Amino acid sequence: MSATHNGNSKGLPALHGVKIKTRKSLQKAQAKYEPTVFREGILKTLNNAQPGDFDDIYQQLDIAGNTLEYRKYGETLFEILLTGGVLAPGGTILDD
Repeated sequence: MSATHNGNSKGLPALHGVKIKTRKSLQKAQAKYEPTVFREGILKTLNNAQPGDFDDIYQQLDIAGNTLEYRKYGETLFEILLTGGVLAPGGTILDD
């Protein structure tokens, strides 16, 4: 017998039917980056607000902040608010 063989002929146990859970932070890190979906959500929110009423616009954006990820899409948010759309490389506005 070899020194590395322990005499046990059984193989390693297998995990059949076991669902391996991933951590929530790992799920967030692997989430897709979709600025066009974010843009549609922002535009829908801004369309619901009264034009020219900055308090209403602020309230609508604040309420939408619960579902939209402002930190993740911060750059896209400023592109939308300043230029009116998502910028492509070179500074042109994407038209979808």
